[in-house]
Amino acid sequence: MDKDDKEPITEEEGIILDEEPDTEPVGSPVKDDVPYMGEPDTEDESITQDEEPYMVGTITEEEEEESPVQDEESHARERDIEEVSLMLDEEPDTGESITEEKVPVQYKEPYTGEPGTKKHPVQDDKPHIEEDEPPISAPPQPGRDWPIVVDATDHIAGRLATHVAKLLLTGNRVSIVNCERIMISGSRRNIISEYRKFLEISSILHPKHGPFHPRRPDTIMTRMIRGMLPRKKPSGRAAHKRLRTYIGTPHILKSFEVTQFEKAKITRPAANYTTMRELGETIGWTK
Repeated sequence: MDKDDKEPITEEEGIILDEEPDTEPVGSPVKDDVPYMGEPDTEDESITQDEEPYMVGTITEEEEEESPVQDEESHARERDIEEVSLMLDEEPDTGESITEEKVPVQYKEPYTGEPGTKKHPVQDDKPHIEEDEPPISAPPQPGRDWPIVVDATDHIAGRLATHVAKLLLTGNRVSIVNCERIMISGSRRNIISEYRKFLEISSILHPKHGPFHPRRPDTIMTRMIRGMLPRKKPSGRAAHKRLRTYIGTPHILKSFEVTQFEKAKITRPAANYTTMRELGETIGWTK
């Protein structure tokens, strides 16, 4: 057959050619701004049947390979920014408003280096202010911080009382030990008879109203010293409160250094004197 000779078209084929398809062609452009990719049967070198068409929002293999590299570069850039900000003593701008209380900076004394070293002193903008040193307390003194312990052995009662009264009026604390060994000068018979007459002084109505007379050696010595103080004045009352008398030596005062008054000691043998122990036992003191 010749090329010009064509086969006649039947009626069915003509109807099919005249009708328009209801659906859009496969390669027609999409309404959602999707680019036209062409028909799948076309011989285009850029797109083959094995490859899927490019859609909006999809990631190609090249982009997937490039994305981790970009993330590493961005992280490295952020780290560089943070290092620079730390070097400049500035806080990195994170985009968040964080309110934190700032701690005041404590200034310290600059280090000047040990003698013989080559280190130079650090220059501090703020001058160093020396704090006031606490005052040096005075050394402890006997009589003020602890009592003056007086050993009354072989001391005459009146002379010992005058020395102790002077110490009390000057603000000292005095403790007298061994009061039973204090000596009383004079005749033993006269001393005992006079003290018994002293005990007869009492209230007309009832003895409970007083006066109350001491019978112990330590209380007798306390009453003698009180008579040498201005006990009706505040200074005399305060001085009398600083006095302590003991029979024997208590355990608390054994470690203290004792004091004796040479001018108040007896000058004759002890047989010529009457002790406080003998006087107390005669007038009714019982141990």
